[in-house]
Amino acid sequence: MPVIIKVLGFSVALTLVFTLIANILPQVEGEAPVEITFDRGAFTEESFVALGEELFKGKGTCTLCHNNMGRAPDILAMNMVDTATERLADTRYKGTATDAESYLRESLLQPTLYVVKGYGKKGSNDTESPMPTINKAPIQLSDIEMDALIAYMQAKDGNSVTVALPTATSPPPVEDKTAPAATAVAKNAEEAINKYGCVTCHAILDSEADIGPDLRDVGARLTLNEIRHRIVNPNAVIAKGYYPMMPNTYPEDMRFKELDMIVQFLAHQSNENRFVALGEELFKGKAACILCHNSKGYAPNISAMNMIEVAAKRLADIRYQGQATDVESYLRESMLKPNSYVVKNYGKIGTNDTESPMPIINKAPIKLSNIEIDAVIAYLQAKNSKPVTVAIPAKVEELPAEVPAIAQNAEEAIHKFGCTICHSILDSKATIGPDLRNVGTRLSADEIQLSIIDPSAVFAEGYTPMMSEKFAEKMRLKELKMIVQFLAEQRDDDEI
Repeated sequence: MPVIIKVLGFSVALTLVFTLIANILPQVEGEAPVEITFDRGAFTEESFVALGEELFKGKGTCTLCHNNMGRAPDILAMNMVDTATERLADTRYKGTATDAESYLRESLLQPTLYVVKGYGKKGSNDTESPMPTINKAPIQLSDIEMDALIAYMQAKDGNSVTVALPTATSPPPVEDKTAPAATAVAKNAEEAINKYGCVTCHAILDSEADIGPDLRDVGARLTLNEIRHRIVNPNAVIAKGYYPMMPNTYPEDMRFKELDMIVQFLAHQSNENRFVALGEELFKGKAACILCHNSKGYAPNISAMNMIEVAAKRLADIRYQGQATDVESYLRESMLKPNSYVVKNYGKIGTNDTESPMPIINKAPIKLSNIEIDAVIAYLQAKNSKPVTVAIPAKVEELPAEVPAIAQNAEEAIHKFGCTICHSILDSKATIGPDLRNVGTRLSADEIQLSIIDPSAVFAEGYTPMMSEKFAEKMRLKELKMIVQFLAEQRDDDEI
């Protein structure tokens, strides 16, 4: 028998065998997620309340936090109509609701209007709620679903249901054009993380939620396979200090592509990433670097520069007077001894570029700690995709919520709010902002106050509007009055 016939015969036989096996095995048809739809005219009060309970325990994710584990008030154990009435009468309430129904709706849409004491977002002093807005991603309840949720919270304790039942003529849900469709496959890891509500419980992306473990450094704790296992089988291993409350529906709902994107993204979340992010936050915030180092020309625009290459060039410059031997030590030295190298034309006025106007970063008023200085260096290295050489702490903490003491006098207040960084006042001769040593000659007390609380309303000729607009939020009235009175007394005839 020719060889070709033998080969063909074997191939046909093998195909038949696999076909037989395939037909013996159970067949599972893959289906796209089914979106729940409502017959708006078929609801009874009982069925509407039942829908609300289903949403409360399911899609609304309410029970993830509102339970007896202490993450948020235990709604199931509370009479929410009585509670709503009490909160409406509380002096801390900032909303516009007039009854229990409108309060409950408002609490879903604008949760920060009333924050229960002890349950605010970390560091907000109970002024900001960690609860997501219920009609936005990732939860996205419709108006009808929110009404059902309110009906459930009213009825569960025997109170009357005041929300109107949907009718056949009720308008259909309005589609949110800005949010990806719930059934659409996420295009990237960030979209997938938002789609599946990870930000509701975990600190990741721009979320600082602390209901579940912090994921911003999970790559330093778990391997890629361990991360994948925690997602598809969330209750198999529970992180210490947390409860088994993560939904176990992800294997059914999540596409493999989405799972893989999330796992790969999380595997790269490390202490280094968090440390760099901390450095960026300091650079733009507490360290006040961005006030001068920007595109406005007061100092070299660090954001547009590759600081690794710049540091290497400055170390080789004959004008360099420091002791640094590499990029990392140069960057640190530039913060602690800024006179070691003064960029041409950026020196303090009258010093012929021999003295830097930059404040020493670990001294008042900025006072960065050694770890914070390292974080800024890490950011300056990493922002141009260069290796981070500073030692990364084993545990990277968030910036503490600063609640500084109230200044006791004008001089203390001026230092507290960093006025001396930009202005000539007290012992400072800074020239970034207008000279304040004779400001009382130029401006009245009312004008001085306006320039502090609304700095962009009027600004001095020859200066760019760059003063922080957050003083009105951070400054106590007592401190504002002390500063205004002190500055109003600074006149040309004073001793300078």
